[in-house]
Amino acid sequence: MQLQDLNTFVRILLAEPENSLSGRWNDTDLATLINQAQTQVALDLDWPESSYTGFTVASVQEYQMPEALKILRVYLAGQPIVPTTIPAMEGSQIELWDQSAPGNIPQWLYQQSQIYPFLSGTYGYNAFNAGNTPWNQNERPRFYIRGGNIGIVPKPAGAYFMQIDLIPQPPTLVNLTDVSLYQTTFKDAICWKSVEYALFGDTNSLLSTAMDNYKAEIIKLRAWKEDYQKMLPKGVFPLTTRTFFQGPVYKRMTSRGGC
Repeated sequence: MQLQDLNTFVRILLAEPENSLSGRWNDTDLATLINQAQTQVALDLDWPESSYTGFTVASVQEYQMPEALKILRVYLAGQPIVPTTIPAMEGSQIELWDQSAPGNIPQWLYQQSQIYPFLSGTYGYNAFNAGNTPWNQNERPRFYIRGGNIGIVPKPAGAYFMQIDLIPQPPTLVNLTDVSLYQTTFKDAICWKSVEYALFGDTNSLLSTAMDNYKAEIIKLRAWKEDYQKMLPKGVFPLTTRTFFQGPVYKRMTSRGGC
C-alpha cells in the first residue's frame, strides 16, 4: 500500500478534490497527518513486531537503541533478560536508596561483568517480580532504559548476540510512491485517524464521526490480530507444573490459609 493510496482515500473521506492545488490540504500536509496516524495505529495495536539485532562489547553496559515505540522482549546469547529500572535496582521505590557496595555505590554498579548465558545465583533467578527488587550480586540478568540507550546488568564479558523485539517507528512516507509499513487491512484505520487530525480544528460533527470510526476500526484490527496466527492456543490452561506450586508467592498464600 503506497502513500498515494492513503492520500486518495483520505481526500475521499474529506470530500477533497483529487487535485491538491484546488483543495484545502496539499499532499505534504496530508502526508504529515498520515504519518502521524500510522504511529498512533502502531501504539494502539502493538503491530507490527520487529527485531533489532547486534552484538555486545566486552564490559560495555549501555548500547544505543533503535527508534522504537515499545520494547517487548530482550534476549542476550539466547537468554531472556528481565525488564527493570535504575530506581528499582537501587530500591528507591521502598526508600532503600542502596549504597551498600564498596565505595558506597549501588550494588548494580558494583556488579562485575559476566559470561552469557548467565546462570545467576540464589536471588531472583526463578523469583516472581524479579525485575522489581533491589539488585543483589549475581542476580538474574536485567535490562533498563536510560534515554535512548538500553543497559544490561550484569555487563556482558564478551561479544554476545543481542536481540530486541520491539514495535518499530513506522518509516516516514514522503513521496506518493513510498510503500507503507502497513498492508491494506489497516487502510481504514489509518485514513480515519488522518481525517480526525484534519478535522480537529473544525467545529462540526464530522470530527466525532471520524473519532468513532477510528475506534471501531481499531477494535476490528485487534480481532484480526488475534486471529492472524490461527494455530495459537485459544483456551485457558491451568498451571500444573510442580515448580509453580513450590514458588514463594504460592507458599505465602497458603501460609495465610488463602488456598
